[in-house]
Amino acid sequence: MSSIDIELPLTVPRRLSWIVHCSENLERDILYSNSVAVHVRRGDFVQNKSCFDLCSMEYYQKAIDEVVTKSGLKKDELKFFMFSDDESYVKSTFDLPNMVIVKGQSAGNEMYLMSNAKYNITANSTFSFWAAMLNRKPELAVIPKYFVRSGGLLYKFDAPDGWCSVDNLI
Repeated sequence: MSSIDIELPLTVPRRLSWIVHCSENLERDILYSNSVAVHVRRGDFVQNKSCFDLCSMEYYQKAIDEVVTKSGLKKDELKFFMFSDDESYVKSTFDLPNMVIVKGQSAGNEMYLMSNAKYNITANSTFSFWAAMLNRKPELAVIPKYFVRSGGLLYKFDAPDGWCSVDNLI
């Protein structure tokens, strides 16, 4: 299968002026811990497999390994904040130390919270990609190598400076 490289203009403003009404404890926990925002998108991707590939558990494990390696921290020293449209899948599939499933937040609040984590692991989703882009002080962001397929082609994004891309077609 062929792939196409896409370069993005990275002139994104780094400051947000959001008025957000989310749990102050959750926000504080993300801001003052070794937080990893993990986005697991399923929803419409489950129904539309011809265009979107779900990121596999192998992708997430490799992404977590990248964060552990590059942060110099042990997995149990990190706090994993799971953002997903499929809470039951996350509960049944992920077994991480210090795992918090974020629920009951608006999409805007979720993006805000993800953008404040020290580390971001995105799905092949523009939502989590932008949350990572809007992060003012990321230590590391891990993105899938391929975002979408169309007409037999895979569309690949090169990771911005300081980010890491991991093969999600395992």
